[in-house]
Amino acid sequence: MKVVIVGAGQAGGWTARTLRDSGFNGEVVLIGEEDHPPYQRPPLSKEVLLGVRPPESTYLWPAGTGVDFRAGARALRVDRRLKRLEMSDQSTLDYDKLVLATGGRVRRLDIAGAHYIRTIEDTMQLRAALLTKRKVIVVGGGWIGLEAAVAARALGCAVTVVEAADRLCGRVMPEFVSGYLLRLHERHGVDIRLSETFQRQSEATVIVGIGIVPNVELAHEAGLQVSNGIVVDEFGMTSDSDIFAVGDVANLNGVRLESWANAQNQAVAAAKTLAGTPSPYREIPWFWSNQYHVNMQFLGLPQPGQTLVVRGDPAQDKFTVFFLEGTLLKAVVAANNMRDIRVAKRLIEGNLRVDAALLADQAHPLQELLNR
Repeated sequence: MKVVIVGAGQAGGWTARTLRDSGFNGEVVLIGEEDHPPYQRPPLSKEVLLGVRPPESTYLWPAGTGVDFRAGARALRVDRRLKRLEMSDQSTLDYDKLVLATGGRVRRLDIAGAHYIRTIEDTMQLRAALLTKRKVIVVGGGWIGLEAAVAARALGCAVTVVEAADRLCGRVMPEFVSGYLLRLHERHGVDIRLSETFQRQSEATVIVGIGIVPNVELAHEAGLQVSNGIVVDEFGMTSDSDIFAVGDVANLNGVRLESWANAQNQAVAAAKTLAGTPSPYREIPWFWSNQYHVNMQFLGLPQPGQTLVVRGDPAQDKFTVFFLEGTLLKAVVAANNMRDIRVAKRLIEGNLRVDAALLADQAHPLQELLNR
């Protein structure tokens, strides 16, 4: 069997790697538009931007892993009847199983000279700019924009964050967390402008971080089911049983996640299925972000109407926020509290009922809730 993977990012790279690790002996072809082998993106807005890690340190695996990796290649069309890809160099590539790991592209604004953070080249160009222009305007108060602000402050730049909404990370975080992030950044000298739009200032380095657009064009033109991403089942299978989709571009159960963990773990599950061991993907969404000295971790997806319980003191930059539906834990946000995340995951996976008062009581060990 021949498996062709379109997209050589985190999801595509882990699909290829897991196929081999799972004992798959067929042909594996990995197509990537960039000239780099598969690499992790999270360090781009952190260590690589700061210059403490070289770009090559983000590579997922070395050469010679039994994968036919084709860099600088682009698929233009999927012929589902012939099970064939038409490539930009006018060649064709047949497949038995196809994996679409096409990810997404940054949302752009009509701002000449603006910087984005998506590729290694993006990051290196931005780093050079930050070392020369000491005034920075970040457009977008989501996670990528805030991480860019953190890096710019670490490099000694004056930073202003402009966010069109009335709070930071408002699309995915409740007001409590948004307010904490606002205070944290202001304490570190960032000028936060909420409910404002960007006004051009030529003397500043402008960084735009307003999300990504999923690359669904191949799937859409091939007639696959598309709805805010490529619709898949728990095995990563699309509406065509010979085509799978994983990572940022995949929509499972109405949710499309843009995170390192999802890209990796969904790819691993799909690859194991392709290798002959059906492996449903049922991971609780998990995401992390470093905001100055604060490591923030997020488990599950907070929803409106859930009861919010706070454990710890946000003023000390060490706290956990729990989100309950009745007595069931559904999501968690933790600041410098990794242990709480580990216990919370077991509570959610076990569908264990919890007492809100005990969650909030720091004198009561969280671990004991597992035994109730």
